[in-house]
Amino acid sequence: MSLSSNGRIAFNITQKEKAILDEIAAILGFGIVLHDKTMDCYRFRVSRLSEFYLIALLLNGNLVLPPPSPTHAFFKELGEFFL
Repeated sequence: MSLSSNGRIAFNITQKEKAILDEIAAILGFGIVLHDKTMDCYRFRVSRLSEFYLIALLLNGNLVLPPPSPTHAFFKELGEFFL
């Protein structure tokens, strides 16, 4: 988590490989992937309050997805992603 200069909270995952972060964004169905030129890396960022809430639930052991994403498909894709 980070706090921006304008006081907004954000959740970031930083990685050298963009493909990994693109896959996370595709599986979750939210968030954006940005390139950080100063560190030559990529960041998956969630800054909307509703999406931040979903990340907080996910990290607390609960799985909550937006309605268009079936839970079973999420677990299948997530399992393939980490294998």
